[in-house]
Amino acid sequence: MEFLHPQLERLLAYWEAKRGARRFPLRRDIDPLDLVFALGHVLLVDVDREPAIRFRYRLWGVDLTRDYGQEMTGRYVDQLNPPAFAARVQQQYLQALEAAAPQLHKFDDVIDGRWFTHERLLLPLGREDAPEAIGMIMGAIYRRPLDGQN
Repeated sequence: MEFLHPQLERLLAYWEAKRGARRFPLRRDIDPLDLVFALGHVLLVDVDREPAIRFRYRLWGVDLTRDYGQEMTGRYVDQLNPPAFAARVQQQYLQALEAAAPQLHKFDDVIDGRWFTHERLLLPLGREDAPEAIGMIMGAIYRRPLDGQN
């Protein structure tokens, strides 16, 4: 994976170290104190499977609230605004679930009339009762203005 933001590379290395020889680390393996370098950009997403697959933000970092203008902790991915953005993000989470491996998404988008490049890393976490199955997704998002905008 080729990263634009070095903190995402660091987060992937952390995930890999916690995973060890297993397919995924578990949520209990992740210590928030180890993630201070990226905590404001970190997200934790529960994978709800009944009655259909749906993704709920357990944690939405404070920098994400600032950057995207919406607090998502406790809310579902399909509640993101605008709806077209929510649909795209939902599809990317489904891809991460299907791939059962780290996923990196890079995209450009307009927010409040300004162009930004976004980079999102999604990392599966195993379920406590079935460590080979994904129960959560940990990730982080970084954005930066395009074309030298501030």
